[in-house]
Amino acid sequence: MTRTLLAVLILFPAGASAFERLPTPPSLRLADRYRGPRPVPQQGLPFPGHVLPGHPYCSHPVVWIDRWGAIYKDNQKLGDYAAEYKTSCSGDVAWLNNYRELYKNQTRLGSYAAEFDIALRTGDVVWKDTGKTIYKNDQRLGSYAETYQQSEWTGDVAWRDSSNHLYKNDRSLGTYAESYRIARFTGDVAWRDSSGSVYRNDDRLGSYSKSYQVSDYAGTVVWEDSSGNLYKDAQRLGTYVKRWAVAAFSGDVVWIDSGGDIYKNEQRLGSNARDFTLQPDGRGKWVDGNGDHHLL
Repeated sequence: MTRTLLAVLILFPAGASAFERLPTPPSLRLADRYRGPRPVPQQGLPFPGHVLPGHPYCSHPVVWIDRWGAIYKDNQKLGDYAAEYKTSCSGDVAWLNNYRELYKNQTRLGSYAAEFDIALRTGDVVWKDTGKTIYKNDQRLGSYAETYQQSEWTGDVAWRDSSNHLYKNDRSLGTYAESYRIARFTGDVAWRDSSGSVYRNDDRLGSYSKSYQVSDYAGTVVWEDSSGNLYKDAQRLGTYVKRWAVAAFSGDVVWIDSGGDIYKNEQRLGSNARDFTLQPDGRGKWVDGNGDHHLL
């Protein structure tokens, strides 16, 4: 009893409460440095990196195939003769049997499946059969599908057929599609046709595009034309662009022109810029020619 009381007095001297004397965890000390407003995810979207397999935000079902080919989800049998499967955070399982029949959990979606994927959040299954007909779950989207991409968050499907017609789910976006990309969390589709025109979904943004990106979280399309003009959707940010980057979460665009001026979106931040680093939430730093660092 005497030793215990002595230890308490050493750890918590008279006049100080236990909560006042406990050391601050390193994680809290680090957080104190960055007090202030933090960006809030829009429309319930997670912060970058929070929807990845194995992260607590995204809990997948436990699935296995036994030695006889029976497939189980969290100890519940889904079926027999299973060959492969994919899981989602929604708790759904898409799986294929040895006869190329495709299932979502215990529901049969169709037969002659050639390839399939499942959306991480919604559990929607996109798949193509051996005849190149494409489906979303049990809904037929179209035929002669060559390639597809799926938004992990919305479940939307962008796909291109053998005639280079581009679709979002079962809706046509346009023709002569040369390349495309679907935003991971908003489902917006950025694409370019064979003449160099660039689009966001079915809205034409401009022509003579040289390169483009779509923000996974904001859905905005940032693109550069062949004359060195830089655009955010249809808004022109500036010209003579030398280097640019898009923040994955906020959609902010940071760029340096050929004269060394640096900008964040349309706002000029400084001159004699040598380099910059951009974080997903739009924060970051830039370095001038003298080696001095500045906040974006």
